[in-house]
Amino acid sequence: MWIVIKYKSSELNILKNNLSKVFNNKILFYLPKITYKKNFFNKEKKLTKHLLNNYIFCKHEEFQEEKNLFKIKFLKGLQKIVAGYKYGQNDICSFINFCKDNENSSGNLETSFFSKLINSKINFLSGPFSGITFDILTKNKNFFLSKIGEKKFIIKRKNKNFYSPA
Repeated sequence: MWIVIKYKSSELNILKNNLSKVFNNKILFYLPKITYKKNFFNKEKKLTKHLLNNYIFCKHEEFQEEKNLFKIKFLKGLQKIVAGYKYGQNDICSFINFCKDNENSSGNLETSFFSKLINSKINFLSGPFSGITFDILTKNKNFFLSKIGEKKFIIKRKNKNFYSPA
């Protein structure tokens, strides 16, 4: 059974090690991430960002019984266990499978992941439009028709820049 844990950002590795010790290294972790390039002072840097910020998925068969969650409730690095995980198993599994289907060989999400999630606004994470939010007017299998103010743009889905729902 999967659970969702909110962790302290500086203590992720400590939390993972402690969870592994408690459950004899039989626990699975899933933390979707993206890697993108961004320019800082005319130098290109490669950045990695966790998609869900301070949340991680953890799987172990003992999570089916709530008494086993008391074993981990006070582990260093853990902020909270997100409630409702028992009833959301189908949604959690669907999301994890969706993420895994859109990963590249190094385990990072590809831009195709975001293009399937887009609703009405996108925010660019890399490229010349980094930090700018666009309104999506129409979607096509090959591009988005978007606008900022009165300016309209076509954004190809197969571009190398990362964007996320705004």
